[in-house]
Amino acid sequence: MVIFKDKYTVLIFSGIIFCWYWFSFDMSYFSRPTSTLLLDRKGEMLGAKLASDGNWRFPKRSNYPVLFDKVIVQQEDEYFYYHPGFNPVSTIKALLTNIKKGRLSRGGSTISMQVIRMYRGYRERTILEKIIEFFLALRLEGHLSKKQIIQLYAFNAPFGSNISGLDAAAWKYFGIGSDELNLSQMTILALLPSSPDLIRPFNKQFVLKEKRNLLLARLHKNKIIDFKDFELAQNSAVPQSLLPMPNYAPHFLELVHRDPGLRGKLVKSSIDKNLQIKVYDLLQGNAIKLKLKKIYNGAIIVMDPYLGKPLAYVGNIMESQNLSHNQVDMIQASRSAGNILTPLLYASMLSDGFCIPDMVIPDAEKDPCSLCKVDSVDHLCSGLSVKELVSKSYNCSGFNLLKIYGQRRFYNILRKLGHHRLTNPYKHYGKSIVSGGSEASLWRLSCNYSSMVKLLQRDYFFDKPHYDSLRNSPFRASSIYLTFEALNKPFLYQDEVGLQTDTIKNIAWKSASGAKNRDAWAIGATPEYVVGLWLGNSKGDGNEQLNDLSIINGLMFDVFNYLKPKSWFKKPYDEMRQVVVCNKSGYRATSLCENKSLKWISKYGLKTSTCGIHN
Repeated sequence: MVIFKDKYTVLIFSGIIFCWYWFSFDMSYFSRPTSTLLLDRKGEMLGAKLASDGNWRFPKRSNYPVLFDKVIVQQEDEYFYYHPGFNPVSTIKALLTNIKKGRLSRGGSTISMQVIRMYRGYRERTILEKIIEFFLALRLEGHLSKKQIIQLYAFNAPFGSNISGLDAAAWKYFGIGSDELNLSQMTILALLPSSPDLIRPFNKQFVLKEKRNLLLARLHKNKIIDFKDFELAQNSAVPQSLLPMPNYAPHFLELVHRDPGLRGKLVKSSIDKNLQIKVYDLLQGNAIKLKLKKIYNGAIIVMDPYLGKPLAYVGNIMESQNLSHNQVDMIQASRSAGNILTPLLYASMLSDGFCIPDMVIPDAEKDPCSLCKVDSVDHLCSGLSVKELVSKSYNCSGFNLLKIYGQRRFYNILRKLGHHRLTNPYKHYGKSIVSGGSEASLWRLSCNYSSMVKLLQRDYFFDKPHYDSLRNSPFRASSIYLTFEALNKPFLYQDEVGLQTDTIKNIAWKSASGAKNRDAWAIGATPEYVVGLWLGNSKGDGNEQLNDLSIINGLMFDVFNYLKPKSWFKKPYDEMRQVVVCNKSGYRATSLCENKSLKWISKYGLKTSTCGIHN
């Protein structure tokens, strides 16, 4: 049977086979698992997690040190740019040496062959394996450029211990990125793939230094570096031990690492490294004082409302004796919300036209203008305006407002705001939904406040697409402004925390305790920042000290002291109206009301009834 009728068919078929052999190359090996890398907003390292195979192997980055190419070529394969994948002279010398000794004692490997050796999983060195590496190196050269091959080497070469690739090695040996390596550091790292024993267990520094200086001398001799650089590099110290990876935001790193779409990737976050360190130090600096009060856990988050992303994320106090509890990310944890939700209820009431700020909420069976009556056990009170109720930390604040607005309606608002941990029907929570019977997370609350700031600032920072994305918010800009105005309390805590009066005037804030003395919350908002804090014990132990809100308020204002907020929210006049209000009832005045004032309200408040006590 004749398969090929003429020599041209044979040539064409042979050419196809050769092209397939030469240009096809399976690159799947070089897609091995990589570490999750977390960077701050400026690209500085915040932390890293081991790859799933237990190695430090970083995702590829574009900022690759060009000089390292020249250093590694001088060390491993001086004729790298002149051969097709193997060096004939080195190969012949290695072959003669191996024949003479009767065993494989000299490899003669090029960088391309070393890449193939990585690709093959570092199989046992035999003559057959060398032949396979030889032919695969030819294929590699046909498939990739010299630049791509040397980058494959740099990003996959073993650098001792469980360290693979130049980026990971730079951090583990020198605590810097590969783009920051100096000449001495690059020459040391260039020696390690072929001689990892030079640096383990860090007792051969003199040998390492000697070999580094020999490589430096070769670089100088070949005019790759000048004498000044050579002299400076050879007098530099060598590493003494492996360094730990940076770990500035452990809880945020863990949050990123748990995301399947981000695991093993290089993630540039919104975190500001300097602010992260400052907030971390602030919480850690108060750890001993809190511990004396038997408060063992705490969390602080600073959000950029423009981005809706965190600038600082400290998920817990870090203490070596209590690691199992400190590893819990209390920013994401569900805790008893207490009346920290009351401002959201107030904003909902304003948006839906259920009240205006000065409207007095009486006890159901008493005169609308009765004085506030406080019960020493339950802190139930009446006879306060709605804006006063919002600023108080009494349970009556939420109870009275909820009675007007409706439990089911507010439950649906919370679900719309992303509080999906409310898994039971609204009747299960009853009025305790605003006094500790429901759960919330610091993350969700901070996101809620960020969205509110963003919507309120719609005319000043956002174009139409940004504004359109906020249309599903249950709040109106005017209701948010009035809520923040009610939460602006410059007269409190000024002496305790040492803030300037002008600074305090620029913060809308609320603090509250959760059910059974288990949680303390504080949240503050300015046009530039949202700051959220939580204190308590991750085990859920109750502690009366958590009712002393001056502790958490002091921490919150310490953060704002550092941030130095400079401006207050601009009034959304397009959604607001000036109306005459009865000074006694707080309702819109009628002609019968004697004592009146002109007040700004949300235009949606025009739906409220007029004063009914002056007939």
